[in-house]
Amino acid sequence: MAKVSVIVPIYNVEQYLHRCIDSLIAQTMVDIEIILVNDASPDRSMDIMLEYKKAYPDRIIIIDSKENMKQGGARNLGIRAATSEYIGFVDSDDWVHPEMFRMLYETAINKSADIVSCNAYRANSDSEITPYLHRDLTSLTGEMSDIKKELFLIYGASPGVVTKIYKKSLIIDNQIWFPEKLFYEDNFWGPLIFLHARSYHHVNESFYYYYLNLNSTITRQESHHHFDRLLIEIMKLETYKKIGLFDKFKDAIEFSFIRLYYINSLHLAFTRFKNPPFNKIFEIRKYMKDEFPFYRENKYFHLFSKVEQVLTGLNDVSPYKAYEWYKTIINKNVK
Repeated sequence: MAKVSVIVPIYNVEQYLHRCIDSLIAQTMVDIEIILVNDASPDRSMDIMLEYKKAYPDRIIIIDSKENMKQGGARNLGIRAATSEYIGFVDSDDWVHPEMFRMLYETAINKSADIVSCNAYRANSDSEITPYLHRDLTSLTGEMSDIKKELFLIYGASPGVVTKIYKKSLIIDNQIWFPEKLFYEDNFWGPLIFLHARSYHHVNESFYYYYLNLNSTITRQESHHHFDRLLIEIMKLETYKKIGLFDKFKDAIEFSFIRLYYINSLHLAFTRFKNPPFNKIFEIRKYMKDEFPFYRENKYFHLFSKVEQVLTGLNDVSPYKAYEWYKTIINKNVK
């Protein structure tokens, strides 16, 4: 049986897919199963998957979804099909170092870890590569105490869900599934999986290459899919309450909500649209006032930058004034 199942959701990526799958075939750890999930892709991606399946029939599994479930739904299909003790995720326009899954798996076994992560590079091309959000995570490794879990909610770990492997039983036993047919699914799944983990370790080397695809849905301009992030944060908040974690980590959860629901959404609304959708901005402001009327008294609020504190304060008073002020800040930074 394979030791690690690597799940790759695939949609409209025929120009990048060879690079991604080749990097998985080239892993020094040969006992991995590569689960390619065709998320109803309209391009030639399925043909490419079949070519690899023919060449590597014992290493590649193809799941052909006739319905576009977005990345979360495609990953859920892969999780259900996975047979390994550990699961990893790779996005189909990214690629990985040949040692990635061997190093993460060996660390997981040696440390009896539920989750093991590594660092990442950001790649604008195959040759233009820079370190991506590198941090010293030493203080967060080992047994997952409540203090460490609180710090994960505040600061996060290494980028995204793709720089890690996870014990499959951690996912299945706690029924932690990705939201389906929504973008920003990582924002829901990542914190929940860490709050359920008993042990976490980090390999302080960069094995994942995150490709900055300017045509991807997350970087697209003038697209209301960006506001899926609002639904994701509300779903996550409701889940915290349902499973009894909200009161335990209230300040950290509120802090994370302020950042992901309020600050980051305001930034997207003010920078990704020629004419900001003020109806949505007023909706965001109302939800914040209703759910967290005293959010500025949060004990971690001082961790936000001065710009973030002013932006939220102005938006509380007038979204129009907040937009005009934020435009001047953005323009200064561009210059």
